[in-house]
Amino acid sequence: MTFEYQLKASLKAKHLRIEIYPGGKVVVTKPARISFNHAKAFVRSKTNWITKKILQQKNRKLIPQHTLSKKEVLNFVHSRIEIYNSHYHFQIGKVSIKDNKSLWGSCSRRRNLNFNQRIASLPLEQVDYIITHELCHLQEFNHSLKFWALVSQTMPDHKKIRRELKNYSFY
Repeated sequence: MTFEYQLKASLKAKHLRIEIYPGGKVVVTKPARISFNHAKAFVRSKTNWITKKILQQKNRKLIPQHTLSKKEVLNFVHSRIEIYNSHYHFQIGKVSIKDNKSLWGSCSRRRNLNFNQRIASLPLEQVDYIITHELCHLQEFNHSLKFWALVSQTMPDHKKIRRELKNYSFY
């Protein structure tokens, strides 16, 4: 498979970066100190990986911007958190809904949970996995075996759900 890509230089970039967007658009960003020829050679060396990622992107299910307000999404997320935190009993800081470009959720060291506003567009099983995943980071701020054991307490089939979640895209 051949593909076209956009190659751009950036004064802020520290490393060569390849981004593959929904629909298969490929953008390569290079630091100013790296030559265009070196960047092109890098892309050639990654052809198999890029081709695989383009095919994955083309097969993803697109999640549109949800019609719910942020407050409605926040209420929905709080209701799901209550269900799963009734098992874990973790102390939670602030819960926020964000317009993230690449994350479904995140957990901060201050115990704040952030969720993508498109979360309400996902199937409930995916939503509950994301909620549980971020809740478990309140105790294990990593992806260790202890973390996955915590997730398994309420999501025994988390591996399958996580694989399925990779089929969804924001755009």
